[in-house]
Amino acid sequence: MELHNTNVNMDGLLEVLGRNLYSTPSVAIRELVQNAHDACIRRKIEQTNQELPIFSTHLEANSESKTIEIHDNPWILT
Repeated sequence: MELHNTNVNMDGLLEVLGRNLYSTPSVAIRELVQNAHDACIRRKIEQTNQELPIFSTHLEANSESKTIEIHDNPWILT
């Protein structure tokens, strides 16, 4: 396997994603939550141990800082 480095214009990427891919902010947030959920489901499917960990998705909103954090834990191994 070869590793390749690339540069990404994050401002430009966010512009494309924010304005062109999602019709409203709520659709973008729904997509982020869905991605976290999908990561947990994929890890559960790929899990080879008989004892599966508990996978979860967490959403944390902070009105003071006007931020939303979405976390998933598909990397946890038993």
